[in-house]
Amino acid sequence: MRTPEATTKTAILHPVHEIRNMALNYFTHGLAQDPTLMPLVIEAVEKYGRDKAFTILRGADRLAQTQETVEWLTAELAKGWPLETVSSDNYCFAIALILYRTHTTLLYAAMTDLRCFPEELKDRFLKRLEMASWDWETGWSALEALGREARERGEFQLKHTRHGELIVESLAGHQNKAELVLSLLQRRYKGYERNLMHWLESFLIDLAGEMRLEAAAPVLVERMRYGSEWLSDSCVTALPGIGSDVVVNALADHWRRGSGDFRRGAAEIMGHIHTDLSVERLRGFFPYEKDENTKEFLANSLLDNFVLEAVEPIRHLVLDDELSPDEMDLKYHLIAACTIMGATFPEYEQWYQQALKDNFGWHDYERDRIRQNFRETEEDEEWDEDDDLGEDDYDEAGLEEEPDLLPFPTERKSVGRNDSCPCGSGKKYKKCCLHKDQVQGFWMN
Repeated sequence: MRTPEATTKTAILHPVHEIRNMALNYFTHGLAQDPTLMPLVIEAVEKYGRDKAFTILRGADRLAQTQETVEWLTAELAKGWPLETVSSDNYCFAIALILYRTHTTLLYAAMTDLRCFPEELKDRFLKRLEMASWDWETGWSALEALGREARERGEFQLKHTRHGELIVESLAGHQNKAELVLSLLQRRYKGYERNLMHWLESFLIDLAGEMRLEAAAPVLVERMRYGSEWLSDSCVTALPGIGSDVVVNALADHWRRGSGDFRRGAAEIMGHIHTDLSVERLRGFFPYEKDENTKEFLANSLLDNFVLEAVEPIRHLVLDDELSPDEMDLKYHLIAACTIMGATFPEYEQWYQQALKDNFGWHDYERDRIRQNFRETEEDEEWDEDDDLGEDDYDEAGLEEEPDLLPFPTERKSVGRNDSCPCGSGKKYKKCCLHKDQVQGFWMN
């Protein structure tokens, strides 16, 4: 049995920040269009202080906004915050990122003139407003040009990814092109350059998620199972956006034959799909899973769905005194979920107090300025012309396999698995970009 969503929504105002964040995360995929969520986030910010608001604000950038919430956001950025302090700087940046993601009908160009609007977001903010009026042909031409530029350089870089996200958002507004998107995902490229479509495939996957294209779910699940790690990661991000039982059934069909990586990705996706069927599948897989890492993913996804019946078996997973970092994180997750559900068990009070002492695994981590992650790097600007590829490298008739999509380079210092993720998501690194970094070798999704 899943906890009623009204109960979870109330927990957005819980006095403990980790519990507030977990409650909000429940709504940040398929349920994010509820206009009553952002007022609760604002109430939590004002109630518990702006110095503790960063993580909940980073979780709110996909929520539906109204004229009233946008007015609150702009009023915050108009204030004279002391940006020399990291907490105030990150607070303003998190506010600006919410505005940046807001539906463009509620935005206007002069917002970039607000006193604390970050310089790093201004050009992108204005570009997004401009692209909102693009027709399909304009957006598609821009996407193809982006793919050609990346192909010519031999890799996708951070600037390609960020610009591609804006193009995908613009294209997603054209629902009448859903059949075309599905056809291209099925690799029916008649009339299109085959090689270029391979380079753009991750953006096509993102587009299917943005369009909530249910018919694409079986295709994306197959790509997730058989495709490259690059494409598999894109599918894990896109499928929760579709977020229906069609996705759950497609994942279940491949579950037993899938690799450990596939099953872990599938478990993560089902943790973001809040339906009875998703819970049923997670509960069915959990007792029989032999791989400990995958079992932990299943346990976390059951807790993300606030399933009361999962409390006792997950409690037994974390009863040992000697726990790995991932098991310790699962223990914190269990405590937060039980607090929201109103569930208890013999060790609950002792574990809860220890979690408060440990700050739910965050300890005393000091956050960096996230604006640093939004600045162009020298690697994005430099290009050795001696590395150019010739025309023969693009013989579309000779391309049968996906090209290697090289990660973009970005330098940064090392990050601990329990530290805040450098991408600025507000999540712990191990719950956000750690896996991508290990298999892809880059520091920003």
